[in-house]
Amino acid sequence: LEFVHTDVYLEYEEIRYGFHSWVQKKTDFLQKRVQECTMVSEGYGPIEEETVVYFEVMKLSVLLYLKFKLKELSATNYEIKQIVLGIFEKMRFLLRHTNGRFNSGQLLFPFLIIGANVCEMRDRIMVKSFYLSMVNSVGSNKRNLEQIWTIVQEFWRLNPDGVSFKMWQNILNKYAWNVCLISNGKIKGRGGKEN
Repeated sequence: LEFVHTDVYLEYEEIRYGFHSWVQKKTDFLQKRVQECTMVSEGYGPIEEETVVYFEVMKLSVLLYLKFKLKELSATNYEIKQIVLGIFEKMRFLLRHTNGRFNSGQLLFPFLIIGANVCEMRDRIMVKSFYLSMVNSVGSNKRNLEQIWTIVQEFWRLNPDGVSFKMWQNILNKYAWNVCLISNGKIKGRGGKEN
């Protein structure tokens, strides 16, 4: 108790407060950039509705990932649930109303993100229905979809009440999974190397 009132500890507390303020500022900036992201359609002609919906699905998926990874929100958080429901609505549209014109393989990243973040049984049933809808239409991506489904089921098995940030981080570290970021049309992996 004496130590927490010393100048050394108070300086540590001040540095820690500054660090968390810095993280908050940076994550808010990233979230704002994702939310303000728009499609560039000049010179490409009219954009099909499913392309616009797919863009929104990807935007929401990246936003969900940022909130979960950087802000460490839990699967039961209202913000997380709201984003998940938005992704559900748009994925449902793509899988049911495009008459096979949309390639379900493009939904693998959003499928992984929502699958890993849902905790309520009804949401997990919805994720499973997406899997069953996608499995017959992903073509050459079927193996990737099955691997993602295995990962999602492992998340559910490890924590039946919803994955926490700590568990998410541990399982990512255990299996060394990596989410690639696309920059300037090229895919960048771990260490910034182009793949």
